[in-house]
Amino acid sequence: MRYNVAVIGGGPSGMIAAISAAKLGAKVILLEKKQELGLKLLLAGGGRCNFSNLINNIKVLPEKFGPEGKFLYSAWYKFGPNDIVEFFNSKGLKTKVEDGGKVFPLSDSSLDVRDVLLSCLLKSKVKIMTSTEVSDFVFEKEKLNFVLLKGGEKILADNFIVCTGGLSYPMTGSSGEGYSFLKNMGHKISDLRPALSPVFVKDKKIKDLEGLSLKNVKFSLYSDCNKKGKEIISIIGDAIFTSNGLSGPAIFDISSKVSLLLLKNNKSVFLEIDFFPEFSFQILDEKIKSIILTSPKKIFKNLLSEIIPPKLILYIIRNYKIDFEKPGSETKKEERVAIVGFLKSFVLEVESVASYDRAMLTAGGVALDEVDPKTMRSKMIKNLFIAGEVLNIDGPTGGYNLQVCWSTGYLAGESAAQKSICSKQNYKL
Repeated sequence: MRYNVAVIGGGPSGMIAAISAAKLGAKVILLEKKQELGLKLLLAGGGRCNFSNLINNIKVLPEKFGPEGKFLYSAWYKFGPNDIVEFFNSKGLKTKVEDGGKVFPLSDSSLDVRDVLLSCLLKSKVKIMTSTEVSDFVFEKEKLNFVLLKGGEKILADNFIVCTGGLSYPMTGSSGEGYSFLKNMGHKISDLRPALSPVFVKDKKIKDLEGLSLKNVKFSLYSDCNKKGKEIISIIGDAIFTSNGLSGPAIFDISSKVSLLLLKNNKSVFLEIDFFPEFSFQILDEKIKSIILTSPKKIFKNLLSEIIPPKLILYIIRNYKIDFEKPGSETKKEERVAIVGFLKSFVLEVESVASYDRAMLTAGGVALDEVDPKTMRSKMIKNLFIAGEVLNIDGPTGGYNLQVCWSTGYLAGESAAQKSICSKQNYKL
């Protein structure tokens, strides 16, 4: 049997692409190598499935993705955050918006999100083949002829959509074969690396801070420990110390840059933490002086606890030659300055970024200048479309990356179907 559209990969971008194509009347087949569709989707948002973000105007949303964000404009306008929320709502899934514009199902269950997609696939009469692994893409003269399965079967189609995901969470099926297939077809694959991942540091004393949560703290990256080089990136957000590094939203959001620097540079990467970004050095110093003056006879350690978490005080005590048991009034200026210096600039040398089995996303992928942003069609193979995480684009936490999957997958499905059946009508999912 020949299909109008064959979608390879049953993650969020693959499922929405198949639904999008089928709703235009295309005969669609969806291939997934695991026994179930959407296994990685089930892990999103810690199982709660933060599937989009509504906080930003659609015109500025792509800015969350840096220079590559302009690639998303067409896909975002075609099927943006409001569209995916409306899609799920129209299928009976109630949703809610939490801090930062994060959109979740009201049930806090990613299973409910996947169930809606599965139901739509069945109603759209998409042929679903799970436990089906692709062994090769056979092409000639800039056109794909068929997909060859490991069992020897050929899948013939007018157009093909690759939605094979990245390398993160490989147990869900994201093991990277798509990159190899696309590279063999002539596509350039940009540097692959873990993203939205914890960061490990070389300082083993960091274990003393394990479990310490940080709110609205500034993290900056430098190429040298003395910060003589230009600041590479900085971000203010939340994080938590682990036994060997840091984790949490702010760290996840800079981890892609960290992994790229470690991959490309022979130099070290240093992470500076400013625990009080809202205060200048001088103002923070004055604040500590004011606390001392208020209760001069109070033990210095106890005075500091008014603004500094106990674990952080303990770390300072263990690493600075300061008598914290004396009355605050006996504290010397140089001791106070040393503490303020630590609080404003705690520098750690980065050792590595957690591997793909702990990373939520893969950075790098198919070069964006080789894909038409208005259709998601490959510029190398005329009947090939590419969508989702396999593309060289990654954004911060908060539902943005799943929205990339919905938007690019939808557009790829629509474009592939239109190309197959020569239909240009507009439609709603």
